[in-house]
Amino acid sequence: MATKRPTKGGASGGFDPILAQMCAAFGQGTGGYRIHRDALATLIERYTPILPELQKTWDEGGVQTLERLRAVGRTAAHLATVAGHTAIDSAHVTKAARMVEKTSNTPICPSP
Repeated sequence: MATKRPTKGGASGGFDPILAQMCAAFGQGTGGYRIHRDALATLIERYTPILPELQKTWDEGGVQTLERLRAVGRTAAHLATVAGHTAIDSAHVTKAARMVEKTSNTPICPSP
């Protein structure tokens, strides 16, 4: 049975602790790369819709989810490096997420 996790601020725009962990894992993956605010907004918009499903199984699958987000961060940093950018932007996040999701069959990365 999954542990009920509180949200700060409720439905009125606060943060969800799982989403916060996901953003932190993404940041860990990016290393020292700067992340534009729009890139973080893209990440949040992409994964917020699946939070209710993730919350049900977080105790069992959260570690794997966080590893996928770290991979998205690493891939986004690589894409920014190859492009010669000094920061990760929204397009890097979208492309990196698609690349990682394509190769992983998990709740955060369903098979195509």
